[in-house]
Amino acid sequence: MERLLITQREQVLWTVLLSTESKRPIQIQLQPLEAAPLLRQVRVARVRDVVKNIHAAFVDLGDGMQGFYSLEDNPAHLFSQPRTETASSVFSKRPLRSGDEILVQVEKEAIKTKDPVVTSHIQLSGRFCVLTAGKTGLGISAKISDKEWKAEARERLLPYLSNDWGFILRTQAREASFEEIEGEMKDLSERFRQLIEKGRYSTCYSVLYQEPPTYLSGLRDLNLQKVAEIVTDLPQVYEKMQETLRLTQPEAL
Repeated sequence: MERLLITQREQVLWTVLLSTESKRPIQIQLQPLEAAPLLRQVRVARVRDVVKNIHAAFVDLGDGMQGFYSLEDNPAHLFSQPRTETASSVFSKRPLRSGDEILVQVEKEAIKTKDPVVTSHIQLSGRFCVLTAGKTGLGISAKISDKEWKAEARERLLPYLSNDWGFILRTQAREASFEEIEGEMKDLSERFRQLIEKGRYSTCYSVLYQEPPTYLSGLRDLNLQKVAEIVTDLPQVYEKMQETLRLTQPEAL
């Protein structure tokens, strides 16, 4: 069994997963409190320069930050301007121009002198699956080895795929019912549609999506059947965890 501990030391939030047998940490996550993490953020960015010889663009993210946007990895873009009613996809292959506003997600944070890497392939994570915008089809975690289950999943979940996005089934999906997976796919699809719609009418540099704090994303990903207890001395964290569990895993309360 495992024990999850959440506490604060100075301006850092500690999330520690402990083995109840060995009393040793299995996983430790640290998150500074002074600023929201940039990784996985979705923002409305403005194209600063298109550099053809490196097949890339540099985009302004706001707050004095610049992002690197590979045109090779991103052949289609999520322009923030409202689409025409005849558009069949949220993505457009129109060439980028300086001044264009596009929706991007931070794929890699800045490293030393390198700018953050941003992408139009937005990902939204759930407990059982991940929505992958711009990458269609159904992927399945390599840790799931049941071939019969995989075949049934590909057949049953096909209707939830789109020309604009696909899904990756996480390892936890094997322990869920197909009804639970289908429900999460519907929820993530609607969240993506709302994010795109919000982006079309938001000002440049707006943050459209932010990953939840590490203690909540960790809670989402845990198999709570293996967790003996969750302990925190932070009232606000306790309330947020209660709220998250009521929405996602009410059976654990």
